Amino acid sequence: MSESAWVLDAICSSLLELDPDIRGSVERQADKVVLMDSRLELHVRVQNDPDIHSSLARCHMIARLCPLAEELEACVVGIHSDREQALVEVAKSWRSLVAPPVLSLFHARPVLGAMYFAGTEAWGVAGCHGFAGPMRLRFLPRRRRWEQNSTCSDYAPL
Repeated sequence: MSESAWVLDAICSSLLELDPDIRGSVERQADKVVLMDSRLELHVRVQNDPDIHSSLARCHMIARLCPLAEELEACVVGIHSDREQALVEVAKSWRSLVAPPVLSLFHARPVLGAMYFAGTEAWGVAGCHGFAGPMRLRFLPRRRRWEQNSTCSDYAPL
């Protein structure tokens, strides 16, 4: 199975766990996942970064809004000592961080933890409004001491 197929399968499984009223129909097709009653297509481009680190999987996830053919692209990273599990982490991250604002567009209201912004906020851009998703930060300690920590045992040393 190709790496992109691995990610798409994991995303499809993850989306099927959501409330059908939020995700609409979900169908895994040859090179994409189609959801929201065929109004949203998800495509993936797996990036090969062998020089960065073997535990890192980086993918460009493209959400194509149909029938507009507008695309929203997100760079999503998964980290795990096993490459296939790192790809599964990409799918989980997309589902928890990117899917909320994308699906909110279809509902015209925040879903799955997304927040609406009106463009009037101190950090906003005048005249622009939309949805922002949850944020996640990852910090890896610089010392090698973390390798003995059981919470980090799934990651290869960086």
